[in-house]
Amino acid sequence: MADEQGGALSQSEIDALIAALRQEEAGPAAPAPAEPETEAMAPAPPEPAAASGPVAGEPPAGTGAPPAPVRELDPKLARIADLDVTLSVLLGHRVFTLRELLGWGIGTRITLEEGWREPVYLAVNGRLVGRGRVVLVGNRFGVRVERWGT
Repeated sequence: MADEQGGALSQSEIDALIAALRQEEAGPAAPAPAEPETEAMAPAPPEPAAASGPVAGEPPAGTGAPPAPVRELDPKLARIADLDVTLSVLLGHRVFTLRELLGWGIGTRITLEEGWREPVYLAVNGRLVGRGRVVLVGNRFGVRVERWGT
C-alpha cells in the first residue's frame, strides 16, 4: 500500500481499508486474495509546504472562538486515523458550453452561480462532507464549518 512507502493512499485504498474494518465487525470470513502491488500506481502528490498559523480544528489565538469539540476515536478506526486525506473547498459551479470553454484564456473572468456570501461546499477526497463559510485567518483564507457529515 502507498502508506507503507510513505505516500498518500488513494480513495480506493481508503475504501478497501474501511471495508476490511467493517468485515472484521461482521465476524471472521475467508481471507480475500491479496492484490499485487504494481509500479503503475499513480505517483504520490507532492508534500504540502509546512503551514504557519493555527492548526486545523483550533481557533486562532485571540479570536474568542470556542475550540472544536474533541471526540473519542473509535478503536476500530485507530488503524487508519493517521491516513492523509485532502480537504477541498468548492466555491460554486456554473454550466458552460464547450464552445464557451474553448474561448477561455488567461484573464477570463468566470462568474459562478453562487453569491459571495453563500456557504461553500467541503469535500474530503472528492466526497461532499459539509458546508462552511469563508473567513480570513490573519492574511489567509479559512473556512468556518457550519454543517458536517452531510
